[in-house]
Amino acid sequence: NSDYNSLSTHGNIPTNKIYFNQEEIGLLANLNLAAQPHLEKERDRFLIAYYFLLRFSDVQRLSRKN
Repeated sequence: NSDYNSLSTHGNIPTNKIYFNQEEIGLLANLNLAAQPHLEKERDRFLIAYYFLLRFSDVQRLSRKN
């Protein structure tokens, strides 16, 4: 594809890589959010994505069927 070949980039841009360690994931998993069910649901969605290495777009398409 000639359009791809003409694509230019700005080179490597330095970034700070941040991540959760196992202790932080455990704290998040055990966090009591019962008073805020909407946050509890989003926390669970995040943990599913984390453990199964899902992209955000894949998580958005999850349903009870799958």
